[in-house]
Amino acid sequence: MDPRALTTLEFDTVRARLADFAAFSASRELALASEPVASPLTINLALTETSEARRLLELAPDFSIRSVRDVREAATTARIGATLDPRVLVDLRDHLESVAAIRNAVLRLGGDLPNLANRASTLDPCSPLVRSLRDAISDDAEVLDRASPELGRARKQVRTAYNRLMDTLRRILDSAVQRGLAQEPLITMRAGRYVVPIRAASRNVFRGIVHDESASGATVFMEPIAAVALNNDWRHAQILEAREVERVLAALSALVAAVSEPIIASVNTVASIDLAIARGRYALTLDAVHPEVRTDRAFNLPGARHPLLHGGVVPIDLHLGLVPGSEAQPPFHETPSRTKSVAVQPVTSLLITGPNTGGKTVALKTAGLLHLMAQSGMHIPALPGASIAVFENIYADIGDEQSIEQSLSTFSSHLTNIVRILKAATSADLVLLDELGAGTDPVEGSALARAMISHLVSRGILTIATTHYSELKA
Repeated sequence: MDPRALTTLEFDTVRARLADFAAFSASRELALASEPVASPLTINLALTETSEARRLLELAPDFSIRSVRDVREAATTARIGATLDPRVLVDLRDHLESVAAIRNAVLRLGGDLPNLANRASTLDPCSPLVRSLRDAISDDAEVLDRASPELGRARKQVRTAYNRLMDTLRRILDSAVQRGLAQEPLITMRAGRYVVPIRAASRNVFRGIVHDESASGATVFMEPIAAVALNNDWRHAQILEAREVERVLAALSALVAAVSEPIIASVNTVASIDLAIARGRYALTLDAVHPEVRTDRAFNLPGARHPLLHGGVVPIDLHLGLVPGSEAQPPFHETPSRTKSVAVQPVTSLLITGPNTGGKTVALKTAGLLHLMAQSGMHIPALPGASIAVFENIYADIGDEQSIEQSLSTFSSHLTNIVRILKAATSADLVLLDELGAGTDPVEGSALARAMISHLVSRGILTIATTHYSELKA
């Protein structure tokens, strides 16, 4: 699809609004990267998945993707042999538990959601890994004592060594306070060793090792000689514990590495399911419909509305295309309350006229943008019975390729873009031209516009254009 047209028709804004309905980062990335495709089969599948997502939201209003996370980087890191952090392992566990819940919920409604159920059926919740992670890591990302027998024993040794150390330090400190060597019975830590605060004047009386002193210099923090061996025992027990924790984390990371492919695939699959749900939610806000996908280069957009406009938007009817043989086109929808309607017999070119601010440019953008949306799997804001053609490319020369409210540009820039379009467009494309020949001498502009339209018609290229020139209206 022509990148310039995506910008001109503000498809990036549509993608951004779609991304707002995505529930996690991977599906938001997919939404922002949505691209129109030219395969009717692919378009039909995406549109059907959007319809199924709307059905899912109807049947299960509380459905969510729970705690799914983008853990692809973690799985890849484990696969190259790195040890994962406990917090990352908890994220992996939560993700896989959510994958299992999503799989079960979608498959339970598989009769109504065959395509989404087909995606969900490929999800592997990696249940053995989840059990191992839940047995070893707490919700607060702490490695549990039961993670291994060795870790349980190591932590018991740490507690025993700590209690012996504290008992000894409390006895020594109580004695120091009674002898006036210390002011208060406070046990603290310096450089990883437990110490007691001793008056600086008593440092040579108290038997111990100085590790630090207060800012005022009035107090020194000393490790009693009688506690040195106990401090050593406690630190040694901590080192053994840390080694066992690291071994446990390495073993769990190896389990993750063994199933890294299904973990990565689960993120991608859930992201695709959530993208369909995001399209469904977006469609509900737009009161959008599932359009028919046609392959005969014809489209019918009854009651079409520009998806980026709010308030009292006046819907329009747009119809264009060739019909093989005598095949009849769908009837136009009649709504007395509508004040603007563009309906023509099946032809390859549609010329829209009217006063300034009359909605001509909006009509152009609506036709193009609704096709971009539908070819990206999104439902479109129109009435039931809407149909789209499948275009290889959509080319647009509209204003200065900014917003609808700022649609002025120079004649030269228009002409440069139109020349590019005329060279590139084929009968498989849609061309949208705003204010043909504007910005130059009216006589020359009219002749130029007529030549452009004649060229496009002679090549059978579907074209929608706006103009003020009366010569073209005739």
